[in-house]
Amino acid sequence: MFTKKQVDIVRRLENFSQIYAHYALEGEKPKKEQFEEDNNYLALLLFIKYAYERNIDLTNYRTCALDTLEQYRKKINWTKSLYHKAVEDIWKTYQEIAKKKYEGLKVNEKNNPMNSKEGVLNRLSEESIINLTKYARKKLIEQNTQEIYDFICSIRGVKYKIASFYLRDLAFFLEIDENQIKDLYLLQPIDIWLERVGKILFKEWKPISYSKKVIVEKQKKILTLCKQAEVSSISFNQGTWEFGARIAKSERKFEKALNNEDYMEDLVKYRKDELRDEITRYEEWMKDNENYLNLLQKRN
Repeated sequence: MFTKKQVDIVRRLENFSQIYAHYALEGEKPKKEQFEEDNNYLALLLFIKYAYERNIDLTNYRTCALDTLEQYRKKINWTKSLYHKAVEDIWKTYQEIAKKKYEGLKVNEKNNPMNSKEGVLNRLSEESIINLTKYARKKLIEQNTQEIYDFICSIRGVKYKIASFYLRDLAFFLEIDENQIKDLYLLQPIDIWLERVGKILFKEWKPISYSKKVIVEKQKKILTLCKQAEVSSISFNQGTWEFGARIAKSERKFEKALNNEDYMEDLVKYRKDELRDEITRYEEWMKDNENYLNLLQKRN
């Protein structure tokens, strides 16, 4: 049994999942054809956005991957399993775009999910998977969570956290009842904010570790607490990241807010005021630019 304080913290953080769903995932929800049709191109666009989410800013790597796929959108047949040559050609193009468009961006072959060896396209080809989103959805519904989780983890550069991250949001996107998902703990990405809330919630919480055994212990512990608190474990995970990354923004404020509900409300109010100021500054900036544009037009 968990204490009232533990349950209250989980419930408060779960509330922030609504912001995550409407802001972080705005425009990301898969279109019908992304998980119903046998077309891997659209499914890949969704996966790539997760594949490059690691501890450092990999925005250029992700954008380079999307640029590369765009070049092949009509060149190859995405409704069939890719041939090995196509996989190699796409990887070669990625390297060329990285060098030319991104000023010599180092492609980081060892951890790049676009690599022709053990990268996402190679693994999909090996398993004859034509639509990754459709395949993942099928596995989740069939309660083969471990199987799809292991497959995602087998992709070069994509490890435990990203696999959980992708499957968590996919289950949310597709409105799969989490009570029907076997091994639901696998949909709990343990990022820095989950590590921090874990230290507050559990005395026996272990230090940050890349050991799969330790990660699973943490995932299951969170799942058990969410069940007692009667909240969605997926929503709790999303809400924790939202509050930590976008509202508290620091470990000190995050910890203080979880131990003081009034302080949490103060942080939310401050963030609201901060956003209003940003909107005002943006509107002023737009007005200045509009005036400048008018002057240029008069000049001509």
